[in-house]
Amino acid sequence: TENLTINADWLRGEHMFSSITGFMGYDYDDLCDCDFTGAEGFKVSLVEDYSQFSQEFRWISPAGEPFEFIGGFYFQKSELDFFDSIIVDSDLIVQLLNAADATEGGARGDNDPNPLGGSPEEVAGIGDAGNAIANLTSPRTFTSDSELYSLFLQSTWNMTDQLRLTVGGRYSRESKEGSRYFAFGDLDFNERPFSETDTVSAVSFSAERHDLKGSRSESQFSPLVNLQWDMNDDTMVYATISRGYKSGGYDARSNASPSAEPVPLPPGALPNPARPERPVLIGTFEYEEEEATSVELGFKSTLLEGAAELNAALFRTKFDDLQVSIFDGTLGFNVGNAASATTQGVEIDGRIQLTEYLMLAGALAFLDFEFDDFQNGQCLAGQTPNSPDGINCDYTGKTNQYVADFAGNLVLSYIRPISAEVGIGLGLDAIFTDDYNPSQNLDPTVVQDGYVKFNGRAAIAAIDRTWELALVAKNLTDEVIVMYASDTPTAYTIFETKGHYGFLEPPRSVALQFNYRW
Repeated sequence: TENLTINADWLRGEHMFSSITGFMGYDYDDLCDCDFTGAEGFKVSLVEDYSQFSQEFRWISPAGEPFEFIGGFYFQKSELDFFDSIIVDSDLIVQLLNAADATEGGARGDNDPNPLGGSPEEVAGIGDAGNAIANLTSPRTFTSDSELYSLFLQSTWNMTDQLRLTVGGRYSRESKEGSRYFAFGDLDFNERPFSETDTVSAVSFSAERHDLKGSRSESQFSPLVNLQWDMNDDTMVYATISRGYKSGGYDARSNASPSAEPVPLPPGALPNPARPERPVLIGTFEYEEEEATSVELGFKSTLLEGAAELNAALFRTKFDDLQVSIFDGTLGFNVGNAASATTQGVEIDGRIQLTEYLMLAGALAFLDFEFDDFQNGQCLAGQTPNSPDGINCDYTGKTNQYVADFAGNLVLSYIRPISAEVGIGLGLDAIFTDDYNPSQNLDPTVVQDGYVKFNGRAAIAAIDRTWELALVAKNLTDEVIVMYASDTPTAYTIFETKGHYGFLEPPRSVALQFNYRW
């Protein structure tokens, strides 16, 4: 990853003008054991290349005037090239699919008996589905190019010494082009002709060939209104209402097109009595922009003559066309829009200086999230669809991934000089949370129980911060914490068995750190 930012500030009279130029880019290569088992099932190769250029100009008025403002112009151009492919170079999946095809009377593949076949299953056309995906790859190429132009202006009216009104807005226009090409190939990624490979991939992998292109333009205006009132020298209360957007775009990782057309019958194959209806796969490609309208009420206060602070906020955000990414239950991810959702809660944070050197700080949040209307969610493995489309599951009234009823932290720190040049610092923090679900389909099997995680730090350092030596300990009680969980790929589609995998936070660790600044 490479980042470069160039700042240029200059004054004209009492006004300041600012120019910020940014360059950012990264290259990413990965070979993933993405069957998430100890067996030699399949691998996934991923290559990603991203570049971005941005330019911003700002005009800032002098501070302390009855009216203060900041305005400017922003431009951003980005390009993304993405390639990935499943690689089936093991015989395990082949043999398992052959066995499943034989057990199900040929339902995993096509009805294509071949008298000249080299094996009994090929002659019968039953029990040969796995052969069709031997040495298979699924080369996918995705591109996305974007240009964004934005004008913004925010002004604060200092109505009195105690009362301030801020009004702002940002107008943005963005244009995007996207393309996604998905095929089936050999181990050198050379494309295979349309054949039983397509039927087997659709039935067991929920994947189909497609070639999609699109372009889109969207414009948004994001307003903000904020009112602040200094009740006294120690307390400020405020109210804010704002609306923001997240732009739409194109999905890189879906394994099927949005079309509801059945996968075509390969040339030479006969209608299959074991599977009378051809597979129908409905993936995603283009998704719409997300809109969020937020209201926040709160206060910020100083207590005990500056020895303590206490802040609190009550918030509510209404999402329309909330963007969601959901594992399709087999191998792919579908990005789309939930119709609407609401999140609301309370956040409290504060600190108190217990002694000259000892400080206690903490934060606590209570959160509620609910999908107001979301009928295209992913069903659990084996769950009967209950959405009107007969394919997906209705998440209306449910919560979301990672949402805990409450979460927070406590920090106790002791910092003091031991000489004119050197000081010490000791710290212990506790991070806690209620139960939450780390999976996108809210599978109750993988719910993460509430926990408390402790971290500690002991340091000795120069007062002028030129050097520091610290002993850092994380997750002192060695809590097992699931960061993300999902269905094991192909577990249900091939074996009709529910399985899950997960990523864990690091276990207890201890490190010695040394920093030197010059």
